[in-house]
Amino acid sequence: MLNIDYTAPKPLHEQIEEQISSLIATGILQPNDWLPSVRQLATEMSINPNTVQRAYSSLESKGVIVSVKGRGSFVSPDLAAIESLHDKVIGDMIRDLVAKAKLAGWSTEKLGVKIRQILEEEEKTE
Repeated sequence: MLNIDYTAPKPLHEQIEEQISSLIATGILQPNDWLPSVRQLATEMSINPNTVQRAYSSLESKGVIVSVKGRGSFVSPDLAAIESLHDKVIGDMIRDLVAKAKLAGWSTEKLGVKIRQILEEEEKTE
């Protein structure tokens, strides 16, 4: 389910949080979908359960997941929280794309033209 880079400078709990957020924002995980237990995910990833709990707690504080005592954690049914997460994740992806385009020497204008071109191609295939 998750692909964690144990050598990355980003803390493991942040990687877990970001990847679960991405799965929710892209619709792979839907409202009310069950998430693996803290212990199960920690065992699968060979990490400390406190690391997974930290990621789950952060997601829960943002309203993205809900935990039900004795039943586990689930994707929140709160569509407003999911939409807010979606906007953040997609915004982060766009910012990353812009940064990479600038590193490649692309101007804002060239990037805008390319994005419009891709969108037009996508509309033709719909």
